[in-house]
Amino acid sequence: MIKKKSVLKLLTLLTVLIVCLSSCDIYSLVTGKIGGRKSVSEYARIQLCAYHSFPLYMTKDTKSADWDAEIIEKDSYGRVLGELYIYDSLDDKIEEGSHKTYVFICQKTTREYVYFYEDINYLFPGYDNQDLEKLKEVNDWNKELNESKMSRREVSFTYDMIINVKIILIGLKHLVCETFNVEEDDVLRVAGIDYDNISNEIFWCKILIDGQEKAYCVRVNSNKEVAYVEFTSGEFEYETYVAFKRSCGWNYGF
Repeated sequence: MIKKKSVLKLLTLLTVLIVCLSSCDIYSLVTGKIGGRKSVSEYARIQLCAYHSFPLYMTKDTKSADWDAEIIEKDSYGRVLGELYIYDSLDDKIEEGSHKTYVFICQKTTREYVYFYEDINYLFPGYDNQDLEKLKEVNDWNKELNESKMSRREVSFTYDMIINVKIILIGLKHLVCETFNVEEDDVLRVAGIDYDNISNEIFWCKILIDGQEKAYCVRVNSNKEVAYVEFTSGEFEYETYVAFKRSCGWNYGF
């Protein structure tokens, strides 16, 4: 039931569900076959790791059909080097045209969780081979798995999450209105971003304040205490987001 789970966590997981399954037709979903991939579950878990590595691609109004994530390489301990492709348009995706390539490393996956080294498991477009080797080094590529350095995120979707999406979004809007003292019509966008293992949860919002568009990252903890930081550019800023997590009591690990 929805009251048994955190509202923001439900929204984040629901967003992942919609994104991961948006490019699947019903036949693919039932048979477990998507193109050349081994299974829906493997594909969904890799997309989930990409989601938590790069929340910015979910906050810039990128349509889910305009991106993809693929497994590029595996090491001897099962780590995955993946690439995330963000296309300029759906036509570009179909034609395999213009796109930006991000890279990330997933430490391991199970039926319940994906595991990764949080905030140090990715590269943005423009990286070279030297950057890639450094990424592998800091993520212990081809070394024994070390769970003490990992964060994890849940692979869990329920029917309740889908039928309650409107309630969840309404609740988030109300929280934004309370926090920033604005009207509902002034809330332009709200998106669940991430959660940790001690019930800290983060979401992103864009609102109108005195006629000006402003963007914020907001953290809510288990005591319902709110902290936030403004993205001065008006768009999601990844470095600001990471610094905010580290300053507001975000828990790494599990």
